[in-house]
Amino acid sequence: MAYLKQKMSYFHTIMSRDINSLSREEITVKIEKKLIQTKNFMSLHTLFSPKSIAIIGASTRAGSVGNDVAKNLVKSDFRGEVYLVNPKGGELLGKTCYPSIGAISESVDLAIIIVPASVVPAVLREAGEKMVRAAVIISAGFKETGEAGHALEAEIVAIAQEYNIELLGPNCLGFIRPQAFLNASFASTLPVDGPIAFFSQSGALTSAFLDLSRGKLGFSTFASIGNKALINERTLLAHFGEDESTRVIGFYTEGLEKAGEIITLGHKLLAKGKPVIALKSGTTEA
Repeated sequence: MAYLKQKMSYFHTIMSRDINSLSREEITVKIEKKLIQTKNFMSLHTLFSPKSIAIIGASTRAGSVGNDVAKNLVKSDFRGEVYLVNPKGGELLGKTCYPSIGAISESVDLAIIIVPASVVPAVLREAGEKMVRAAVIISAGFKETGEAGHALEAEIVAIAQEYNIELLGPNCLGFIRPQAFLNASFASTLPVDGPIAFFSQSGALTSAFLDLSRGKLGFSTFASIGNKALINERTLLAHFGEDESTRVIGFYTEGLEKAGEIITLGHKLLAKGKPVIALKSGTTEA
């Protein structure tokens, strides 16, 4: 039903414009592009199983987040295509740097965005125009910084919804899929493959847990969710609940919305033989 509503809304938008300004071919292309985008909206398949990735903000500066993420992907055994984007162009890790994602002629499934917060909306919109269907925004500087940052985050949410982009973050470390040798984060540790899906709102806890579990636990997915602008705990529980490579789900959160729904979903998953272990931070009386 939601898919039908999205289609009808888009058709209404097309018809309400001056249709005489568009050729039949242009109208067809616009509608087809929109239908492709809406078909798998928020399935998270493209996010966690991309065939091509663009790192927007790849940096030549050693030790920077943009450099670490680029190295994690370019030097890995990930079998998909990796494109580096830097407005200065040039070369990094033996690969050409494109000045923008729009300059990449091939299709891109996932955009990893590591640019100043003020630039993120324009970059995300350009990714949407290129029909990129998933994005990880590592950049900080959004609602965690105050009123101005909150408005900026609302803007990227609106853009993601307009273009039907699966959006993880902002203000996160990214994610890791060991089975696919996919380290779409700036974490230096690649855990072994296993049956546990783990996600955390806290980047610091994510890093600490990666270090503590090294060589002891195996993961199907390891993700940092940051500000949870679109993808939140319930979204991920529903996704990993259907993921055949996941048998146990664990997560850490600092604040829950609609906690009752999440608890109900957790009980349903447990009844199916997939336990959920949750840890929420808080305070108690001394």
